[in-house]
Amino acid sequence: MKKYFVLCAVLFCAAIPCRALDLILKNGETLYNITNVTPLFTRVHLVTHPPDGTDGDWGIMVRTVRYSDLMEQSLADLQNYLVMRGRSLPANVWNPLKKNGEPVTINAILPLRGGTVGYLNGTTQQVFIRGLLIPPGSIWHGFIEPERGFFFNRGIALPVYQLRQNR
Repeated sequence: MKKYFVLCAVLFCAAIPCRALDLILKNGETLYNITNVTPLFTRVHLVTHPPDGTDGDWGIMVRTVRYSDLMEQSLADLQNYLVMRGRSLPANVWNPLKKNGEPVTINAILPLRGGTVGYLNGTTQQVFIRGLLIPPGSIWHGFIEPERGFFFNRGIALPVYQLRQNR
């Protein structure tokens, strides 16, 4: 049983970096299965694998996209994707996304029942973010909004937040 648990944990950890990213351009085009991202000052280099495999010799397409051509939600998704890999969008791109409130930083402690318990903005204040499922030790940047009530974890009442959909 212990070997089975360890095998499941290893497979789960191995699958996290393999998660691909889909981005939507303002013209309605979707870039599927992005596996390599190189952020630059005004644009981003992407390696994408289209679902039908028709682009490129091996179904791989290398594309350069200006940040201004991406939908706002796609920019936020791109930022979260980069943060999970220890990088970030340039400040000139990320700062305008903060127009309706500052983004928060969550240092994940424990994923539980449809959300994650973590430290808020590098402090010792623990919060529960409903809908955010990231592994312990991960850092997430984004926008949240408060919910009513508390989440009880080991007898401690934690404030509850949810991911903000519209900024």
